[in-house]
Parts: sequence; structure tokens; C-alpha cells
Amino acid sequence: MAQILPIDVQRAAQSCLGGGARDSGRSGGSRAGGWRATIRTLKPPPGDALGDLPVSLVRPDLEPLLVELALLSDPLARASAARRALGPELGRRAAELAALRTRALERFPDGALRHLTAKGLEQATRPEVAAWRAARLAVALAAVGKPLCVIDPTCGLGSDALAAARAGFEVHVGDRDAVTIMCARGNLADAGFTPRSVVRADARALVWRAALVAEAALVLDPDRRPRFDKRTHAGGSAGAREADPRDWSPPLAECLALARSAAAACIKAAPATDPGDLPLAAGEVEATWVSHRGELVEVALWTGAAAQGGMAREATVLVTTDGVTEVIGCAAEPVEVLALPREQASHIAWLVEPDAAVIRAGLVGHVARTAGLTPLAPRIAYLGGDRPGPRGLTRSWPVLGTAPLDPKLVRRMRGALDIGPVTVKKRGHPDPAEALARRMAGPGTRHGLLAVVRLDTGHLALALGPEVAAVPDRAHRAHRA
Repeated sequence: MAQILPIDVQRAAQSCLGGGARDSGRSGGSRAGGWRATIRTLKPPPGDALGDLPVSLVRPDLEPLLVELALLSDPLARASAARRALGPELGRRAAELAALRTRALERFPDGALRHLTAKGLEQATRPEVAAWRAARLAVALAAVGKPLCVIDPTCGLGSDALAAARAGFEVHVGDRDAVTIMCARGNLADAGFTPRSVVRADARALVWRAALVAEAALVLDPDRRPRFDKRTHAGGSAGAREADPRDWSPPLAECLALARSAAAACIKAAPATDPGDLPLAAGEVEATWVSHRGELVEVALWTGAAAQGGMAREATVLVTTDGVTEVIGCAAEPVEVLALPREQASHIAWLVEPDAAVIRAGLVGHVARTAGLTPLAPRIAYLGGDRPGPRGLTRSWPVLGTAPLDPKLVRRMRGALDIGPVTVKKRGHPDPAEALARRMAGPGTRHGLLAVVRLDTGHLALALGPEVAAVPDRAHRAHRA
């Protein structure tokens, strides 16, 4: 059911190609298959758009000051220091960039992206996810005898392009926004890579030659924000995400049409995308729901050689430990598994919560069946059984005690376990977890973890022990109210 693989793009490509991955071109890139790509020289954006450029691109000599500003944790102190050093306008822009760099370190701890915009940072792919995508595309191209070449016409700040370049791809990047594409080129240059081509164009134009596209992998990240008129404020709130694939830019249907022209393609979709909105039944597209560090981050839609010809739905969990990322995944068709009767739900030894990627992919039933677990209630993503769930795809807690969600019965269970204040996690209860925690707290000396779950009739409270990854050597004894 689960595959656990280290992310190693070079080794994966070599195993399929029978040789080393191509050099991505730190000094211009290699020619993939003898192609000569058209390179369009970028000029600074005209007019007032110059004011939108990150100050790091306008004044590279300010880099030492930007590093110092990023070290200041107080926004007011940062703004004051920048204003004193550079004056009001340039100081404001320097302080803004320093603040963005500080935020970026949460997802890019190596500081790989230094030329930033607020919108670009919000949309930038996490490096672990970008490396995973590059690995799958490398294997896909190698399996059909294609050179390692990727075209990213919606490159944003360049996170996916940077991962591909590090993996040995020849890289072609583009974006419709002049500021964004200049940031991407600067970020790649800082890492020592020169894209083979850099263009400013709408992704729908796909300005690269058809012969190049047909031999390459295509990465598309459509803008998922609704149309917004800054003058009239029509079209929704700025920055809000649009769930309907027809309202993306380009729309999903156009992205799929572009993807058909490439040897392999990956279309990034919002994690909240409804599976019913995706063309999975036709067999042309495979969808992977991806989570990283416990957060569902995207749905990757694969076409061409990147579609592995298996199941249409897949859940992938990226687990990063000490700088090493494992890929843990399962692929299957959704299945229904009958829930436990109420009396049996009160006697489970383990509470198991599937990862968000498993839930959104509709694979809770598959994970339950293969792991010997059972849902506690219909349409509730809590599983129970006599063992913990599979690592990565689930989280598991030993059950110390259970009680119907009645204040007196919960108080009795809590007292038997010497539990006072509690943290509550819940599924299927209308009240906020914080409100439930206040109601369930008591005079005990230990801090407890309480799960509240809706059953067919009523709710059940479960006192949980510390989260574990494997079955302990000694069985625990639970209190049942």
C-alpha cells in the first residue's frame, strides 16, 4: 500500500537512462536533443511598474543592508533602520523585502529565493514538493527516452524551475508578469543557473517551438485568484482563491489542452479542489493530493508520460527529517468500509487519523481496509482498531479511556486518569474545539488530549495518550465509562 522512497532525482533518472542526468546549464544550459531555443531578452517593466521591482534587483549593492534588516525581528525597528539608511521610499521597499525574506525562511530555510514579491511568495512551491515533482518528471521523461528538459510558462518566483535545474534539467521559464519573471531569473542566477530561455508571455500562447514542447515536460501553475478590478473592486476580494477550475487563469480545460502538446506534464491545482471537478474518469489525468509537514499543499495533475497508467487517485505525504525527504504514498480507487457499531467504537485500542491528503483523495476507506482499521462513523475520518495506522499516511494515538460526551461521564473518566486541562481535537461536533476544551477541563494534575467524534447516535469522547508511530512493547489499559 505505501511506498517509501528518498527523493533523489539524479539517481532516479540515471536508473532509467543508464547514465548521468544532463547538466542543467549553470553557464547557459545544455542543448537537449540538439535544440536551439529562442531566447528573448527581458527589459525592465515600463513606467510605474519599476516601482514594483524588489529593491534587490534595482540596487544589488544593498544586499549587505538587506541581510541586516532581515535579522531584525521588530517590524518597526526594521522600518526605522531602513528609512535612516535609504530615505523614505527606498527604505520602505527595502524593509518590505527584508520582511518577505524573513517569512520565506519558514518554507525556504536555505534562503534560495531572495528576489520576492508578496503574491509570488504566497504561490511559491515548497522546495521539498518541487523536488518531488522534478523527480517524477525525470523518471517519466527517461522512461520514454526523452532528454531532461522542462518548460515552466507560469514559473512565478522560480521555485519549481530551480528544483528542476538542480536535478539536471534544461530549464525554460516564462510568466505573463514582467516583475515576476525578472525575480525568477534573478533567483535562478543566484543559485548558479542560467535558464535556456526566459520569456514574458501568457502561458496560453506557449511561445516555445512545438518540436521543443513535444519532447519536454511542461509544468503549469494556473492563477487561482478571481478577476479583480483595482479601480472598481469588482470580482471578489483581492488574494482570495477561486475553487472552480473554470475560473482559473488559464482555466483547467485550457491547461489540459496545453499539456497534451508535451511529452509529460504536471498541472498544479489548489488543495481544496473538488475531485468531482477533475476529469479523472476519462483516464487521461491522474491526480495526486500532496501534503507536507501535516499540511495539504496542492493537487498535482499528471498527463502524458507523467501519468503512471495506474489508479486515477493518489495520496502522497512528504516527510522531511534532518534534511532528508521521504515520499510515502498510496494509490487506489475509493472504497466504502462499514463503520463500527457504537458499542465497539467505545472499546478501540487506537485512534487513527488519516493524513489530509488521504482524506481529500477519498482514500480513507482504502487505508482502513488495507491496515485492518475501521471508521468510527460514516463520513467521519477517524479510524479505530487494535493497532496504529501506517506511518506517514496516518497519525495514531493510544486510547486511554472513552465516555459518552456527557459532562458527568467525561468527568469520571478524566478523574480516573488524573487529567485536568485538556486539548480537544474533534470531528463531527458543531462547537469549536476551544469551547469544548473549556467545558471538559477539570482539577486533575495532568494535561490531557481529548478526541470528540460524532457517532451514528450522539458523540463519544476519547482520552488519548501521546502520539506514536508504532505499536509499543507493552499493551496499555484503557478506562471505559
